[in-house]
Amino acid sequence: MVAWGVITKNNISLFVIIALLFLLQYIFIKQIDYKVETKGNAFKEAINYLVKSKSKYKIIYALRTSHIIERQFVPLYLYITLKDFYAFSQIIIISLLFQVVTITLIGRYSDKSIAKSNNLVTILKGMITSVFLFARNALSISFNKMLSDNFEKVYETSIQTSIQNIIKKSNESNELLSAVGQMSLCFTEVVVFIILAILSNWIGEKIFVVIFILSILSTICINKNIKKELKDEI
Repeated sequence: MVAWGVITKNNISLFVIIALLFLLQYIFIKQIDYKVETKGNAFKEAINYLVKSKSKYKIIYALRTSHIIERQFVPLYLYITLKDFYAFSQIIIISLLFQVVTITLIGRYSDKSIAKSNNLVTILKGMITSVFLFARNALSISFNKMLSDNFEKVYETSIQTSIQNIIKKSNESNELLSAVGQMSLCFTEVVVFIILAILSNWIGEKIFVVIFILSILSTICINKNIKKELKDEI
């Protein structure tokens, strides 16, 4: 719906859609019965941990920035390749329908070996992203987009399982580590977005190549840092 609003330049519909989504988000967040349990300065503690700690945990979250950027820009890459909004819409709809099946399967997913699981999803994630670098026709890029969307759920499940294990084995509080992770991710995202925005002025659409390469490198580095962090905790 947002893509339709942007491409058709229907600014009123676009504004209404986004405003309604933010309003719904606000209403549902207000329903959460959250009570602060600690009286300390959580922000100050998180900043201190973020700056002074040598933990790989914050690096793992920072590296996930590349995956978020890839996920945001692949639809644009697909649309530029297809140059056909109708075909673009059909592919997105089919991909979303397949994700319903993927999410159902993830509900039955049980991780018996974190190390082996991370190795497998790292290899598959790297291969799927690499296809975007070498694929030249619209059909292969479209198919890879659907494959990427569906595998992303599996990858995120595996990585989140590893992160939760790191949190459980850490001496720090869960609240502190959760805040540090999100802050690390947000700070890195702002910096990387600024760099990519400046870089795109010189290289144009080749910025997608940079985004895909960064995603592949981050996938490999996340796997290595998770192994190192879990090993250190043991």
